[in-house]
Amino acid sequence: AETIEEYLTNMGAHMLLTEVAKRYQYVDDDIAFHAAWALTNLASGSFEGPIIDCGGAEAFMELMGSCNPAIVDQASWGSGNLAGGSWERRDELLKRGLARKTAQVWDRILRADAENPDSNLATMSKSGLINIMWMAGNLCRSRTNPVNYDLVECLLPGMMHFKDHEDKQLVHASLWAISFVITTRMRMRRIYETHGEELVASCIRHMQSTTKECCPAIRILRDFLEGGSNEQVAYILDAGVLDHIGKALSYPRKDSKAYACYSLMAIFQKKNDAFTVQIFSVGLVEGLLTAACFSEKDDAERVASHALAALQSCVEAAR
Repeated sequence: AETIEEYLTNMGAHMLLTEVAKRYQYVDDDIAFHAAWALTNLASGSFEGPIIDCGGAEAFMELMGSCNPAIVDQASWGSGNLAGGSWERRDELLKRGLARKTAQVWDRILRADAENPDSNLATMSKSGLINIMWMAGNLCRSRTNPVNYDLVECLLPGMMHFKDHEDKQLVHASLWAISFVITTRMRMRRIYETHGEELVASCIRHMQSTTKECCPAIRILRDFLEGGSNEQVAYILDAGVLDHIGKALSYPRKDSKAYACYSLMAIFQKKNDAFTVQIFSVGLVEGLLTAACFSEKDDAERVASHALAALQSCVEAAR
């Protein structure tokens, strides 16, 4: 039996909703909002292709230009559903200008907040900001098929602005989005040149937390440690990252443990005697040994394999 989404799509509901959203965006905010909401629900399934093909992506992008924060929120959510379907959908939306439109939304929100506190967009809810950041992250996501950095570089100012926000969920979404951008060594170096010291300070600060924003913070630093020069690695170590990596090895979150192990492996692989001595001096090798014996079922193999790889790199570095 077909699902309700399949039934509605086969009946052409996505085309009708796209037309309604476009027709009423300047006429009736309530109708435009509910059309976008219904289209977002359809986009959460496996129907990204038909929605994009009938102009749904453009409808969402047009609604992102609204002065109504609820409509901007809903349209961003729908765009995030389309972009999250696959890297092919992501690239198709980037070609259609979704990253540029998102950067414009960030700019409007930040200018409204700074220059006109009474502006509608200055009242964007925290959940709305999170949805926009989540969508921005989907535009950058995929390790197997990295996004074209030149197409998403415009998103970094918004990600950087909200990485230290008071709302922990928004911080979490911002840090993950930044981590999705950093997927190659060349890209890491470009980001480090422009935002490195600020990002290192923020990530180390967030690593002090046992909440979920710790995980993307470690992942960002791991990429800096892996792809950075000896001078950059020394800067990160001097900033105190090893103390927090040690704490992350004892955190209950499995991802935090795995990224902590990977970070130590990246340092060992520099084969720099001074770096190796620092790791030994704070007792992190013992932490790796404990992680290598990690026995919980979920992600046990991943944590243990990263710990063992880090220990192997330790042995090679100490030769």
